Amino acid sequence: MDRIFIAIDISGEAKQFVLEYSSTLRGQWPELRIGWEPAEKLHITLRFLGDADQAKVADIIRAATDAVAYIPEFHVAITGTGVFPGKRRPRVLWLGVEDKTGILEEIKSNLDHAFEKIGYPREGRPFRPHLTIARLRQPEQSRKLAEFHLNSDVGPIGFVVSNVSVYSSRLEPAGSIHTIVKSFRLG
Repeated sequence: MDRIFIAIDISGEAKQFVLEYSSTLRGQWPELRIGWEPAEKLHITLRFLGDADQAKVADIIRAATDAVAYIPEFHVAITGTGVFPGKRRPRVLWLGVEDKTGILEEIKSNLDHAFEKIGYPREGRPFRPHLTIARLRQPEQSRKLAEFHLNSDVGPIGFVVSNVSVYSSRLEPAGSIHTIVKSFRLG
């Protein structure tokens, strides 16, 4: 059984931009235990659904297809920085995603509605589009890195969103492996 999530891939140019920024941080804090996200795992998660068997995955694909069927391509920009859960005990470094069109929020709402119909309740927390770039294994020792990250001027780097994808994520000893199950072209 795989874990399933819905996401937007970022452009090659945006990936390169993010990887260069991550490399700069990595070079300044080589002593910290940090899981840096590789290029193939850079995406904007719209909805994490969790474990699903094959029959449920087919329902998820149909629901996601319907949810994005009439959504046009749109522009977003990677800009700004943040940490989860907060700067006192940072565990995740992320970059913000700016969508002046409002389409990203529309897609998220459509997906929530579609998945609710097939048994996935809406998430209780507000949607905050972001791009995870690192997982901090030593939160206490990573405060200075988090502070530096939060004070960094990152972006904007824009790109066109043209696809939404259903991913499966399988946990392996070396980390998770993400595979596209189905991708839907917008527009």
